[in-house]
Amino acid sequence: MDDKDRGIMIFIRDETFSTTEILSQASGLKRSAIYVRVKNLEKEGLIKHSDVPFEVTSRGYLSIWGLTREGARLAASDGYFDYFDAENISIMTIAHSISLQRRKVVAIAAGWEQWLSSRRMRQIAHKDPLIWLQVPDALAMSPQGKKVAIELERTKKTPKRYEEIMSNYCQMLLDKTIDQVIYICPEKITPAIEDYFLRVEAIFLNGRIQPVHESFRKRFIFLSYDEWKIQVKNI
Repeated sequence: MDDKDRGIMIFIRDETFSTTEILSQASGLKRSAIYVRVKNLEKEGLIKHSDVPFEVTSRGYLSIWGLTREGARLAASDGYFDYFDAENISIMTIAHSISLQRRKVVAIAAGWEQWLSSRRMRQIAHKDPLIWLQVPDALAMSPQGKKVAIELERTKKTPKRYEEIMSNYCQMLLDKTIDQVIYICPEKITPAIEDYFLRVEAIFLNGRIQPVHESFRKRFIFLSYDEWKIQVKNI
């Protein structure tokens, strides 16, 4: 196994599953070259693929690749390994993860580092729930050296839920667990998501209800998918 194959397996390990399109963008290899590599890894019993229903493809399904037991064991970090089982992953989870992976490869190309995806963040938060009051979809270091909590929001939540989320994140900002929060959303709902946060007037902070200070508000950023591509280098 060469470095390119190892990179493919590590990316899949971190994301649980991925596509040849995203693996191509992440590795810098042509999609045809990635396909040859994943088929070879499949023959070696290290990865496997599954075709899942997916509305935004012309064929109505999407081929995703994940690690087998042996592949997961080989690519394991910190003694932890988790293999791929498409039957235990919902279609909504797959769609959310694929969308977030597309934002990730843009960020990595722009100089972002130490990207921790959802699965890893859940593991970390499980060990330190008093620190990670809110578990982001991803955590990464921006080119400007900021530790950024990243949320990919494909649909709107209730205003009450956003009040809870803002309280949790403001406490984490105050504790310096993170430096900034970025919401990445489809263009049609980005203004509404931002408006929900702007409407929050008070939060639960340090054990009591307090008004939302402007210093907190300015550390929440709301970007559409296209705006993410443009601004990702400057955050």
